[in-house]
Parts: sequence; structure tokens; C-alpha cells
Amino acid sequence: MSFTEESFSALKDEIDDWVRGPGEEYANTIEKTGSVPASLFGDLKSRGYFSLAAPEYLGGQGIPFDRYLELMEIFSRSHGSVRMLVHVINGTWRAMEPFATDEQRENIIKPSVAGDVLVAFTLTEATAGSGADIRSTVRREGDSYVLNGEKHLITFGVKCDYWLMAARIEGRRAKTVSWRCCCRTRGWRASRSSTIQRPWAFEAPITPFCGSRMFGCRHRHGLATRATGSP
Repeated sequence: MSFTEESFSALKDEIDDWVRGPGEEYANTIEKTGSVPASLFGDLKSRGYFSLAAPEYLGGQGIPFDRYLELMEIFSRSHGSVRMLVHVINGTWRAMEPFATDEQRENIIKPSVAGDVLVAFTLTEATAGSGADIRSTVRREGDSYVLNGEKHLITFGVKCDYWLMAARIEGRRAKTVSWRCCCRTRGWRASRSSTIQRPWAFEAPITPFCGSRMFGCRHRHGLATRATGSP
């Protein structure tokens, strides 16, 4: 459905009604129980709230980003868990789409936009933060890439189908940061080296990466990423 002011206005009213009604009930439940009910995800998915920002060719509603933010302002009146679910799932496709192959677009990005596949954005680290100071590194060994480091406070980190990983290319300059994308969690081999900080050493085959190679990125916090090289 193409974007029109009339349909957008109706959508804003619909979301406002949801936030004031079912959204408030979910918020009360989360505050009382300390957990997010599984029904919340299904409710948001069935209403199409995970596909607001993605373009129509990915199965999204194609709402312009500045207008999408108007919707997020409404969602933000509800519990933080509601805003997080809607905003994260509406955003991860942006980092993958520029580099994805046609197969990855069909099998990962479109299902993610639909809410059928869950992608976790894994940037934050316990000893570094969420900026250019990340310490995780990645190197290629034959037909695999090996990631060494730790990630911390990752939304969907233990529930996702894929991790969207940020790491430095091992041996490169400090400013070089690489995106490492779309490795199905059950396909990884991991060894725990600490039960406190939870650093891991992962090995994954080349094929799950977004695109045909791993790309260095100049921007990580913006709406898109720009390739600056590959190992």
C-alpha cells in the first residue's frame, strides 16, 4: 500500500488507540511481572507494526523516515519494551539491505521485516561501549571467519535467529570497523572463557555473511552504512 496522508493519519489514530488501550494493559503486565508477555510480540506483528519503515519491495509499508518518527513518538508513550520491539525490528533491515545478496534478502531481510525472523543488533560491549572503541575482532581462516570478543546488553541476544555483528578486522588500524552479519545462532560453535563478562570465541562459515564479503563501515550509528573496504 502506497503512502498517503490520509492512510497515515488513520494509522496514527490506530496506534494512538492501541497505546491507550491494549498497550497500557501490556505495560501494566510488564511492570507487575517484570517480563514481557509473548503475546505482545504476536500482537504487534499481526498489526503490521514491525514493517512500518521498510520499503514496499521488502514487504514494508514504505513510510518515510521523518513520518515514521511521528509514529515512534506515539509508541514511546507506552512501556519502553513496546518502543524497543517496534523500533529495533523496524531498523535492522537498514544495516543489511545495502550489502545483502538476493538470497539473503529473501531468506533473512524480508522475513525480518515481516516479524518471522528475529535479528539482534550486537554492538555494545561491557568493556568498551557502543562507539568506535569496540574491541571485538574478526579474522578469516580458510572458509570461516573467527570472531573474538564480547557483547553485552544485546536486545534479543539469546532469542534471535541471527546476530548482526560489529567487530574490528583483526590486525587493521584502530579506526577500521567491520560489520559481520546474519549468522544463525545455532550454527555457531562457542567456547566460554568467563562467566562474568561472557566473552566468546566464535567460528562461522563465510556464507551467512551479508553480501559476498565482509565490509568495513564508516558509519555505524546512522541510518545506513557505507562500505570502505574488505579483508
